[in-house]
Amino acid sequence: VDTIEVMIQKLNLSDAERMPNSYAGLFDIVRQNMELTMAHLTFDAFEGINVPAEAFIKQGETKPPVVDDSDD
Repeated sequence: VDTIEVMIQKLNLSDAERMPNSYAGLFDIVRQNMELTMAHLTFDAFEGINVPAEAFIKQGETKPPVVDDSDD
């Protein structure tokens, strides 16, 4: 976790919103929202596919969940 926090600071992303989902969780949300049929999360599978920010919003929600770690 320390390494992640160091990289967040190096990339000036400390104030950026964070999503609590894993890559697999985000993949499932995007796959459902965009009605994609690929079974595996790979760069090759997404080649040529534009994934808009709205595709990360879980059905039934109005915006993606965000981690609030401002108290850290």
